[in-house]
Amino acid sequence: MIALKVLFAVLLLCGCGLGPGLVIVRRFRGWWPLERLCAAVGLSLLVIYLAAAVIYGVGWSRWACYVVSGVCLVLLAVGARDLYGMLRSVRVRRALLWFGLLEVWCLAALATIRNYGGGGWGGDWLEHYQRCLFFLNGLPSNTLFLDLYSLPARPPMMNLLGAFVMTQAGTDFEVYQVVFLVLNSLIFLPCALLASYLARGGGRRVGLAAILFALNPMFIENVTYPWTKLLGAFYTVLAVWVYLRAIRKNDSGRLVLAAAFLATGVLVHYSAAVFLLVLGAHYFLFAFRKRRRKWRETMLGAATGAVILATWLGWSIHAYGWKATFTSNTAVSSASAFSGWGNVAKIGSNVLHTVLPHPLFSVPQRAELLRQSGAAGYWRDYSFMIYQTNAILAMGCVGGILVLALLAARLARKGIDRELRWFWLTFVAGGFLVGIAVVGEKDYYGLAHLCLQPMIFIGVTFLALNLPSLRLAVLGLWAVGTAFDFAVGILLHLSVENLTLRQILMQDNLMVVQLDKLPINFSAQENLRSKIVNDLRFWGDRPVVFFQVALAAGCVLMLGWILTLARTRRAPAPSGAGEGPTDTTSGSAAATPGA
Repeated sequence: MIALKVLFAVLLLCGCGLGPGLVIVRRFRGWWPLERLCAAVGLSLLVIYLAAAVIYGVGWSRWACYVVSGVCLVLLAVGARDLYGMLRSVRVRRALLWFGLLEVWCLAALATIRNYGGGGWGGDWLEHYQRCLFFLNGLPSNTLFLDLYSLPARPPMMNLLGAFVMTQAGTDFEVYQVVFLVLNSLIFLPCALLASYLARGGGRRVGLAAILFALNPMFIENVTYPWTKLLGAFYTVLAVWVYLRAIRKNDSGRLVLAAAFLATGVLVHYSAAVFLLVLGAHYFLFAFRKRRRKWRETMLGAATGAVILATWLGWSIHAYGWKATFTSNTAVSSASAFSGWGNVAKIGSNVLHTVLPHPLFSVPQRAELLRQSGAAGYWRDYSFMIYQTNAILAMGCVGGILVLALLAARLARKGIDRELRWFWLTFVAGGFLVGIAVVGEKDYYGLAHLCLQPMIFIGVTFLALNLPSLRLAVLGLWAVGTAFDFAVGILLHLSVENLTLRQILMQDNLMVVQLDKLPINFSAQENLRSKIVNDLRFWGDRPVVFFQVALAAGCVLMLGWILTLARTRRAPAPSGAGEGPTDTTSGSAAATPGA
């Protein structure tokens, strides 16, 4: 029965997540098929969010969700011809094939998890489930999630999407897990779209990007943990693509749509506001004076973004007041504990710890955070706090260094378009600094996992597309590093989350066991307690699922990576025909980041 519920939820997401957007994007002239597909997904999810906000805000019955789903499916039928036209594109079919394979691997990884853990991560998975139930069940407005956070502490879009699907497919925790996994895995699609701007012939190498995503610890650890960051990154990366095309083609419509996608990303996760500021700064510093309709598009973009944000902030201010709306988020509440100079020192410290991994420092909380019995749990948490928090090693222990070297080489190349050089410098440097500065607390491990994920996954894509151009010695070094990332950052992580802890005893809703008897740290213990107290069953608790399935899938992925890379290296250099940035002003621009 649960398998049918999950299948229905996925099919419902696919249908409703395409229908409304297909009808909208048919009016977009001069857009590539994959560009239309990504925009259709982003716009469809926005439409569903708006419908769900009205349904749950007004308190209509659950049948309103079925009506909205019916309308979305009708729109899908109306746009079927447009969808067929998109699928005729080789690049769309290639991207969807690799996205499907990546989805299967992510589901296999999810099927191994019996308890969430990793460093200090705890509670968020349950908080977002409670937020979905808040909308679904019409709970009182003074409800506290995890007995700590009010509703305005997090933006609501992904929770409303989850509630919309769960209303029709079931409120089982397994349904929630899979719905959030599918939504978070969408980050791959705009990265595949951006491939043409990251390397010459990049659109033909999206398979390499999919394999690197599958072997990247940060991606797997985030996509299997049901929270909202990767869907926010989806909208951010999509906005980057649309913004670049708007600047290149002097297209005001695309610029307005980029603002809409960034504002929508903020409704998913507040970290998207970082890139709203960065792209806005780039626009006014480097592009504004050259635009033909600069005032018109600026006003339209600002108005569109403001209207989208007002659907949440306006309601929150009305229901909770200004203070709760703008100060309940942990970034604001934590920053208020520091003085002016204290915040400056905190930012400097966070920048340093986000660039250099924690083993290079004496971290005050390390002993307490990693304290547990068993070497597997200790080394899982030790490596977890590197792959999640370090901005360079999040792209791989060798891959991150290669990304920096490749990026520096491309930006220094004489043939690169000057405007694009300034864009990537602004995006990388500005996104990094602002992404660190907006975090309220001081963290001795680093903060890459909070606001920098869009940059990191663009970097992973950039590396994948340029792998065939590397020398064999460098490629071999990278392969060894990637195998290590996969073994320590993914297989070890999943194996610890797969542990069955039969020695746990419950008495008055509290675990009765000594800390040193558990092979997991305190945060993972709290996650386990929450699971038991709330009587939740994970997708990995099903008796037909075994950890060996994920291990076998991982080995297949490694073999597929080797074969794909070998095939790509043997293939002749692309001539530039087909979909790609053929409208560039510089002949070598297509071979450079952002060209």
